[in-house]
Amino acid sequence: MPRRAGQRPNIEDHVPSKITEVISSAWATDPSSRPTFQKILSALRDPSLSFGGAFAEVETGLRDQF
Repeated sequence: MPRRAGQRPNIEDHVPSKITEVISSAWATDPSSRPTFQKILSALRDPSLSFGGAFAEVETGLRDQF
């Protein structure tokens, strides 16, 4: 389904709040308000971040890769 300009998909409730914040800030209309890549990496590296174990291998790979 096509989206209109400025519309964003809903972020599901199970997405960790830290990731929700990064996603939402990345959608800022003003590019200067968007997070830097360093901030995104920092959020992904956070050891307290968890997707409920469903993606444990991916989580570990992300942390190891960056």
